[in-house]
Amino acid sequence: MYYLIDESVCSSIENARGILKCIMDRVKRIIPDEAVLFDIRLILDELVYNGVKHGNEFKEEKKIKIRIEITDDFVKIEVCDEGTGIKCRNKEYNPLDLKDCGRGLVLVKGLSDEFSVDKNKAVSIKYIK
Repeated sequence: MYYLIDESVCSSIENARGILKCIMDRVKRIIPDEAVLFDIRLILDELVYNGVKHGNEFKEEKKIKIRIEITDDFVKIEVCDEGTGIKCRNKEYNPLDLKDCGRGLVLVKGLSDEFSVDKNKAVSIKYIK
């Protein structure tokens, strides 16, 4: 099986919520495992919100691109914003500091089997078998 979702949304939280709901409705028809669906939803929420807030700075004229590949073995999620990009420093994040910045990417890394950030593009791979 191979299924591809390729969407984009303007950098508005309200619009992002709508497209994420539509995406998850499509994913639910393919993946029956509730635990995997929960992880995918959280990964998508965090990456898209991060792109809207930090990458595109809530500028609605800028887009967030969302690409999801689903196979029998894995789900690959790519989220790309129009910002300048970041250097991901998950090892420097200390949860005891209670900072907002960085927490989402730490969550995504923990839920992903593979995770990388290259400038303004984040890629998460979740194995489903």
